[in-house]
Amino acid sequence: MKHVIIVPPKGLKGVYRDNRIWASQYVKADPRNRIKVDMQGSSPEETLKVTRRAVGLAGTTGEVIYAVGHGGGGSGNAGQVDFAPKNKFRVSQFLAFYDNKTEEWKGPSVAEMLRDAKEARKGTKIARKQKEKAWCTNYIADGCGKAKRQVRAIDKLQPHYDELGKIFRANPVKRIVLLTCNVGKATTFLTELATDLGVPCRAYTETVSTQARWEGSRRNAKIYMFLAGDIYPNGTYNDRSTTELLPGLKRRQRRDAKPMATP
Repeated sequence: MKHVIIVPPKGLKGVYRDNRIWASQYVKADPRNRIKVDMQGSSPEETLKVTRRAVGLAGTTGEVIYAVGHGGGGSGNAGQVDFAPKNKFRVSQFLAFYDNKTEEWKGPSVAEMLRDAKEARKGTKIARKQKEKAWCTNYIADGCGKAKRQVRAIDKLQPHYDELGKIFRANPVKRIVLLTCNVGKATTFLTELATDLGVPCRAYTETVSTQARWEGSRRNAKIYMFLAGDIYPNGTYNDRSTTELLPGLKRRQRRDAKPMATP
């Protein structure tokens, strides 16, 4: 089985840099079956480019691992995941459920939310302020600013999201792995994502963390990847965490979603 891991471009810091280093360690441990695909930029277009390459390398029996950014999940519909660094291709619950193929979205119509969010930008300054406030009152009271940004991003991201689905449906891999924080908690979001993309998706129910540990010199630092609740050398945080994907993972710490049959 081939494991193809997509990583952020060079030059980014923090989790992006850690993901690149860890992916190199991961591939070096089994170069015959593991392949690293480097992004050259942070854009939806670049995501589509590297995904086309990744699915070809993975084949129908392999997996494509996205280790390119952040993610999160509350419960049910409330999820989001990055397919490009720096929030440049973030699939929010609003984008995923825009077409609502699974019919699991029970909130207000996302299309209506987008329509009203656009309308709120029209008129005088006072009128815009009133309409923005009304939007929050009608749709999302908590975290309204973030929600509006994600809804308004639909027009820009929808064509790329649709194209991502076309790539995977034309080249069905065994599964997509979302190597990011606790998206697995958002169960219906994950199922919608799998249904939109046409292939099974795997995500984790806890925060994915990285930690550098030194052996003698800082030049010999290795990146450990593990789930935040685990303490070395237990659980997923152990000596194999530098070269294996969350070794010691318990079944309850991951979530697998299959595409639903749709008309």
